[in-house]
Amino acid sequence: MRTSTNILILNLAVSDLLVALFCMWVHLGNDIYIDWPFGPFMCKFSYFIQERSLAILMPLKGKMSVLSISGCICLNWTLSVAVAAPYLVYKEQLEVQWRDRKQVWCDETWPKLYMDSKCTIGQPGKKIYYIVQCIVMYFIPIIIMIVTYCIITITLLNRRVPGEIMESIRAAQEKNQEKRYLYCSFLPFVD
Repeated sequence: MRTSTNILILNLAVSDLLVALFCMWVHLGNDIYIDWPFGPFMCKFSYFIQERSLAILMPLKGKMSVLSISGCICLNWTLSVAVAAPYLVYKEQLEVQWRDRKQVWCDETWPKLYMDSKCTIGQPGKKIYYIVQCIVMYFIPIIIMIVTYCIITITLLNRRVPGEIMESIRAAQEKNQEKRYLYCSFLPFVD
């Protein structure tokens, strides 16, 4: 049971269960209710847990060892945690007390810095984080997918069907046999 494919399937199942347990219903509740209903822990944790990525390399080929598959899975989870970690620090449950009610929501609270002599306030940490997140979670996977699909397409276009090789061998043998018959039929007439 401890094959590469089974470990990848288990990883996929665990990650999908975590998304179902900690992300889907949180977003549903956030969409249904006006205020954030889940408290400060879920404010941080739900966004943290949903940032996950999986790299499944040739799942049906048994060429990767269990150890290398486990290493890939650990690397993926580590990168996912690293990319999502700022949410644990900068996501906060915020509250405003109005006269008739208290408004509660979950939002990012990045540090604000003065950017120039005109006292312009900016959030360079947030900008850097989203640029890095965009590169790591979007552009790098897209580039990897494009390169991988190009390699797959080239491989498939250059690959011959197993029966096709045998047919070409048979065709070459038949052609040689036809040449022999032709030579044999002309030999008696050559003096």
